[in-house]
Amino acid sequence: MIKVNLLPIEKRKAEGTPLPRFMAIVGGVVASLLLLVGFAFIWLQAGAVDREIGDLDSQIAQAKQKTLQKNALEAQVKGLRGRNDAIVAIEKSRSVLWAERLDRLAQVLDKQARKVWLVQIKGTDTPTAGPVGVPQPAGAAKPAVLEATFELGCKSCRDLDRGTAVGIVTADFVEAIRREFIEGDNKDFTRYDPMYSESLEAQDRFVEGFANTFTLKLFRERSQTPPKPK
Repeated sequence: MIKVNLLPIEKRKAEGTPLPRFMAIVGGVVASLLLLVGFAFIWLQAGAVDREIGDLDSQIAQAKQKTLQKNALEAQVKGLRGRNDAIVAIEKSRSVLWAERLDRLAQVLDKQARKVWLVQIKGTDTPTAGPVGVPQPAGAAKPAVLEATFELGCKSCRDLDRGTAVGIVTADFVEAIRREFIEGDNKDFTRYDPMYSESLEAQDRFVEGFANTFTLKLFRERSQTPPKPK
């Protein structure tokens, strides 16, 4: 039989929500909250990961920049070391210290050759394929040689005080140079060109009216030890 409540609405007892429906509502609310919390957590985690990725990208870019700078510095250091090694090798193999030799040349002119004037000076350190006049075994590589030359363009006139002709003055000067630079204690050069050219030229400012012009060239050859491979 169907039960009918005949009481007026205002006097009826309020009906409670059935338990299953209540549980379903509460469960839906909790699930919604959990879902919102999950989305919020994921969103926050995604933001943190993005920031971490950005930091790592920045660190990687800085590391790459530092690597490029490191490579550039290593290349620069290598180049500087190569230049330094070359300079050291040149300094070790130098056969002539020109400033000191010019001082000694000036002393020769001042004390032993008062009637000789220099009009030109040339000094060179030139690498050559091998020693001049030294035979090498067949198939052997010729050692590197530093050939130093000292070329003096000179003029001389008669020594009126001694009554010496220009040719004698020239020969005395060549002999003084030979004693100083070839036979001296330092032995800066090994030989000179004995076939130096001589010629008489008119000189209006000289009492004799002419001067003996000649060129004297000295040589030195010195073997160099090739640099060790790195």
